[in-house]
Amino acid sequence: MDIEHVPNAFAVQTIGKDMTFRDFSQGAYRMRGIGVGQKVDLLIIPEVKDLINRTLATVKGGHRTATSDFNVATTKKKDVHELQDVTAWLLTNSMRSEHTQNDQLCMQSCANVWRKEAFSALTERIGEFKIDVIDKHESEAQHLRTINPILPAASDRVEHKQNAAAVPSGVRHANTNNTRTAGLSDESNTSLGIFREPVIFDVNNTVPKLMLFSEIVENLIESSRSLIRTAEGNSVVDTLLARARREDEVANPAVDVQVVQEQEEERDKEQEEEKEQQVEIEKYVDLAYSRDSETQSSWPMESLGSLNTATQFYPLSSFHLY
Repeated sequence: MDIEHVPNAFAVQTIGKDMTFRDFSQGAYRMRGIGVGQKVDLLIIPEVKDLINRTLATVKGGHRTATSDFNVATTKKKDVHELQDVTAWLLTNSMRSEHTQNDQLCMQSCANVWRKEAFSALTERIGEFKIDVIDKHESEAQHLRTINPILPAASDRVEHKQNAAAVPSGVRHANTNNTRTAGLSDESNTSLGIFREPVIFDVNNTVPKLMLFSEIVENLIESSRSLIRTAEGNSVVDTLLARARREDEVANPAVDVQVVQEQEEERDKEQEEEKEQQVEIEKYVDLAYSRDSETQSSWPMESLGSLNTATQFYPLSSFHLY
């Protein structure tokens, strides 16, 4: 709902690192009278300010360089300039978000092809999923005897009505980690495995290698190519793969990968230089606080009569802390 504000209301809006232009507009236009009396000021933390600088520095044809700084505007002209920078950065975030969603949609569209194929294969083999009619009470008693073998059979303990229940013979117990279902063929197990979502606890001990998006899609398709049995399915995944490759060619990510590698090398070099500089500082501090030369030195009492002769004392002007 809309909350009415006074005509000269003044609002403050913050900007987050993942904010898009749409989110920014939705927040700013809570003030319905912007430009006709109402105002909005932006509050930007130093981390987001640095992020704006680094993002705009990589934009081709941009007016900002890598060494420029996002400063607080002091004039109307600079106000316009800084708002343009914020708008450009927000639009960049919007395009990045849309690109990520498009990539995710591409991968989901690929997976949908073999999921439909797997569902069709399971439908054709519906006869493998048998239904066994068993006695409900006897099943419960059997489960109890499995836990406690001392218990007698249900027919020996109580008389009960024959209440039958239908239970699939291929159902796995919820606590088992087995990914195969007994009583099904290999083809059915493979198709059924497409719909399972295993929980993986493995953690890589190496940094993942940078890959193009088309390479990720290609690996995903090749890992499930055997499940695609129709020409239509193969045509769909080939079309999606071709589109991913065209996007990589347009975006030219190979250059981006090279730039990232160069930036990592420069960052490693800077870290090594900082470590060397820190070692030098530590050596200097240790030398400044060294007590190797602290020996008793005598001086004559007559030297106290004049400032020129009292050289054994430090002047106050040279007194300082390391």
